[in-house]
Amino acid sequence: MKRLLIINGSPRRNGADRIVCDAVSELAKRFDYVSETVFVDDLGIKGCRACMCCKKGGVCVQKDPMNDMISKIRGSDMLLLAMPVYFGAESSQMKMFMDRLYPLYKGPGSVPDMGSLKKACIIVTCGAPDGNMTYGCIVSRYMHIMKSFGITDVSGAVIPGADPKDVLEKEFVKDLLASIEFQLEM
Repeated sequence: MKRLLIINGSPRRNGADRIVCDAVSELAKRFDYVSETVFVDDLGIKGCRACMCCKKGGVCVQKDPMNDMISKIRGSDMLLLAMPVYFGAESSQMKMFMDRLYPLYKGPGSVPDMGSLKKACIIVTCGAPDGNMTYGCIVSRYMHIMKSFGITDVSGAVIPGADPKDVLEKEFVKDLLASIEFQLEM
């Protein structure tokens, strides 16, 4: 059984991000994946303090769920990061989560030990109808981070005009889900 870990960076439990993530989770079942969704907002994590203790001990010294989350990430076969755009960037919850992955890096030029993690997908939702043109840089940055983790099978897209009422009916989202289905199958 393969594992899909979904990290949802939206503070909204029933937003477009959730609907798309649930659709990916359903797709994953067809390819023998077990899915787990984690809402960053529920973790109660704090921001990185840049204390650099993780460079000595390999783990963050803050007493919150992030070290466990890093273990979950390493134990997954595929990682899905989903986030809304707030004021021109990813949600603060997702930014904080990503900052706290710093213990993965051992030093310049090194590739982190990502365990069984082989694939990643980045989904960014926004209300702007032209958001795919405006916010593609967020997807690019997150794809670069995943590749710096040594993950070469990385996909991603911005979902513009994302409205929870009809997000799955959009042709663009149907195409995105088809590409994720292909990624899950490989």
